[in-house]
Amino acid sequence: MFLKRDHTKLFFASDIHGSERCWRKFLNAGEFYDVDILVMGGDITGKMIVPIVAASSGVRRACYMGREHEFEVESEIQRFEQSVRDNGHYPVKMTQNEAEKYSEGEQKLELFEEVLVDSLSRWVEMAEERLHGTGIQCYVIPGNDDMWIVDDVIDRSEAVINPEGQCVQLDNYHEMIASGYTNPTPWDTYRELPEDDLKVKLETLFLEASDTKNLVASLHAPPYGIGLDAAPMLEEDLSMSRSLGGDVEFVPVGSTAVADVINKYQPMLTLHGHVHESRGVKKMGRTVVVNPGSEYTEGMLSGVIVVFDKSGVRRQQLICG
Repeated sequence: MFLKRDHTKLFFASDIHGSERCWRKFLNAGEFYDVDILVMGGDITGKMIVPIVAASSGVRRACYMGREHEFEVESEIQRFEQSVRDNGHYPVKMTQNEAEKYSEGEQKLELFEEVLVDSLSRWVEMAEERLHGTGIQCYVIPGNDDMWIVDDVIDRSEAVINPEGQCVQLDNYHEMIASGYTNPTPWDTYRELPEDDLKVKLETLFLEASDTKNLVASLHAPPYGIGLDAAPMLEEDLSMSRSLGGDVEFVPVGSTAVADVINKYQPMLTLHGHVHESRGVKKMGRTVVVNPGSEYTEGMLSGVIVVFDKSGVRRQQLICG
């Protein structure tokens, strides 16, 4: 990529967890903020199917967000389906027999994979349409919550690039390495590694870069203990721990492996997600470290705009909207 100006402008967001509203905002951010590069840093997909079940009376019913919904006309169903997608879930029309069939076990998982692939394929098509002819690079990195099938969907696209485990060229002077893997979590998700193994994986990535001084690293897990990884402390039943006063207690949950490689290689910029509650910008030596946080449940896209050139990061701005 040859620079069209004397700097490069990048927009980074993460952890939209299936929110179609946030995905549309992410794609629109390219031209809206006049950026050269879009990066989605992990945890792209949703976690839940919402059945819309046909009743014998001809109406359809759904239970969602603790409320019972009943629909008599198709336009009402369509509005409900879009609302569900915008919230990060997957609406599926089905019969009562199908609802019972897909309620548990392997058939439930198979349906979920099918719906997830359909949704993400539609997202990729949306990206291809909106980014065509703009010259904007778009990188999407699966995160620890994303099933392995996600990689296959992204890899089929020409407009969206999955840089997981690679070193890619961003412009004349800057490369980017990327990994959606994290240190272990209480939920035993898809892309987790013990800290020692994660460190080896990340070391290998850093060694692929030709110049770490000008390197961007998109690493889903934030570094441990610098204030960008504070999350609610969990009890054994995964409920949030509270103080005697009733306040939620927070603890650092980031990765020591990520902290170690940043301290060792001192890249220009590192981009993180994973911990929704710890939005901010910090410095580790010369490295600018960013976690834009996530407010996808509110339909808000949290992100960061970073401007850099061959001398380093010029400026960064956290945004949410």
